Amino acid sequence: MNIPEFSVKRKITVLMLTLIVCLFGIISFVRIGIDMMPELEYPFVSVVTTYEGVASEDIENLLTRHIEEAVSTVKRVKTVRSVSKEGVSVVMVEFEWGTLLDFAAQDVRAKVSWLTDFLPEDSDTPLVVKFNMSDSPILFYGVTGLDDTIELRQYLTDNVKSRIERLDGVASCWIAGG
Repeated sequence: MNIPEFSVKRKITVLMLTLIVCLFGIISFVRIGIDMMPELEYPFVSVVTTYEGVASEDIENLLTRHIEEAVSTVKRVKTVRSVSKEGVSVVMVEFEWGTLLDFAAQDVRAKVSWLTDFLPEDSDTPLVVKFNMSDSPILFYGVTGLDDTIELRQYLTDNVKSRIERLDGVASCWIAGG
């Protein structure tokens, strides 16, 4: 017996199977969640260390290299990248997908804590930060106008920032530049 013949002879059975599939489809459609930013944990941990008034070459020699060497020994590290700027060292550690980021960040904190005795005394304590998409901004605005950028920044801080923060759905407003 083939499918068309079965469908003609057993109309009620085919109707019931079709209704069951439609019912499961409707239930699935109603229960499906829609997120603009789904909960996804990227396997990145950053180590940020500040050392005010020091050139980028010295930052690299005094901070960045030591931190890179220490964090590269953590399990399941895929890559280690760094940026050394004047006064700031940022070491970004990428882990393999599937790594539990809480435990990985804890391991990085442990490795960095062993280094604090070997870092310069004037430098700040290294800060270990997990990368989270929900912490990143979803909208950037560029503002130009007045000839004096300090005056423009003051105007934005006094008048615009508070109004934007009062809008529904806005967590915070950050002003940079000027």
